[in-house]
Parts: sequence; C-alpha cells; structure tokens
Amino acid sequence: METASGESAAAGEARLGFNLDEEARYAVMNAGARLFKGADPFYRALGLTGVQYNVLRVLEAAEESLSQQEIARRILASRANVTNLIDQLEAKGLIRRGPCEDRRVKRVSLTPEAEALLVSSYADVLEINADMMENLTTEEKETLLALIRKLGSGSQAWRRRSF
Repeated sequence: METASGESAAAGEARLGFNLDEEARYAVMNAGARLFKGADPFYRALGLTGVQYNVLRVLEAAEESLSQQEIARRILASRANVTNLIDQLEAKGLIRRGPCEDRRVKRVSLTPEAEALLVSSYADVLEINADMMENLTTEEKETLLALIRKLGSGSQAWRRRSF
C-alpha cells in the first residue's frame, strides 16, 4: 500500500495511522456487541430479543412504572425505538401501558407474566453472565467495572463538536 507521498505503508498498518483512543473505543464497542449477541440464543428461547429483555429488566429494577421516555433514556435508545419495543412487549402480554397525570404520557409496567418470566429466567441469566466473564478474575471484573463507569461519566466534549 502506498501513501499519498508514494511511500509504502508497512503491512497491516492502517493508512490513517494508529490511534490508541480509536482502538480502545472500538475494542469496548466490539466486546459489548459480542457479549450482547452471545446471549441471543437464550433470549430467542424466551421468545424475546436482547433489547426486549433489557426493557423488562429495566422495568423490574425500577420497581415502579416508567414513562417511555425514561425507558428510552435508561436503555440508550430513541423514543421511536422504545415505542416499537413497547408495542411488541404489549402484544406478548408482558407489559401494560397506563395513564399518567400528563395525558400525553403513558406509564409502562410489567404484567404478572413478565414478572414470572424474569424470576424463572434469572438463574440462567446469572449462569450466562458467569460464562461470559469466566476469563476475568474478580479483581479484573472490579477494575473493568470501575473503568467502564469512569468512561461513561467522563468528558463529553465530542457532543459539543459540530460535524
């Protein structure tokens, strides 16, 4: 491969060069995608997608009904995507929409069927998580969690950029 100046780039080296920030970001995203997809067979066996299961877990953890906007915020999705997810889960009889003091807002809560599904699947979830994390020691898991939390709460200067 030749660069713009006509020099030959080393084999395996990207044309634009090596960047540690980019490589770290890609590695985090790639690991997250692999972990998320690794549980797909489990979710499919329940008749759900991973994102649908995540919505149920978010509602279960909240211990109260949530607005669709709040669900979107917690699962890092758009409100339009959450509307579709809620429609699907409602059709499966796993959630229900209820009124709110603001008539434009619907509160979403679990049905007893969803609560039973979460309880019956929890041991499997724990086992899947343990299998996915088996290559890490307890100390490494704690370090990983601390680093991811730090990454998630860090500077968001990139959001202020105009691209």
